[in-house]
Amino acid sequence: AGVQLSADPVVSTAGQAVTITAAVLTDGPVATGTVEISVGALSLGVYALDAQGKAGVTTTALAAGEYSVTAVHSGDALTTAAAPLDPIAITVEPAPSLKPN
Repeated sequence: AGVQLSADPVVSTAGQAVTITAAVLTDGPVATGTVEISVGALSLGVYALDAQGKAGVTTTALAAGEYSVTAVHSGDALTTAAAPLDPIAITVEPAPSLKPN
């Protein structure tokens, strides 16, 4: 078991919404419980898995920079806790500056 991550978009601009999705992969029944999604050292929160074993969050709060996204599954009655299969990298570009005319 492991947590597969995706982000949309992978490259964004500061202030733009980024959606991060975590899917808990198992060899048996669909995982239940929660995942904690983090960007760098910042936890974005703990989210309940849906009926497909997925959870996600959309944020606009990331400053410009490069981040490693991770998610950890809490485990449940049938599935042991799981760490990310591979962290994913996302990039937030600085917002364009507004130049006066």
